[in-house]
Amino acid sequence: MKYSVTCNKCGKRAVLKLSAPGDIKCKCPTCGNVFPVHVSRASFAEEARRQEEYEHARMVGGLSQRTLNRRLAAFFIGSLLFVCSVIGGLKVCAMVAQAAM
Repeated sequence: MKYSVTCNKCGKRAVLKLSAPGDIKCKCPTCGNVFPVHVSRASFAEEARRQEEYEHARMVGGLSQRTLNRRLAAFFIGSLLFVCSVIGGLKVCAMVAQAAM
């Protein structure tokens, strides 16, 4: 579970990865200040639900948006290669027809 906390000394934000609620000590990556963070069970459960809803919203038809984007790019590139091969094939046919005359 990812949580965003703010350092009480420098005000910079840090992201924590937690596996359970409770009291932890967080070290600021900017200034090195160590400060306590309390994550309640209710807060932990709410964040888990929110992140699950976010991941579900990113999924379309059982596929993530990243997978859909990759498939769309592959389809576009494949279509472009097909069109180029057809056009190239027509040019070759035209050259053969011209040479035959």
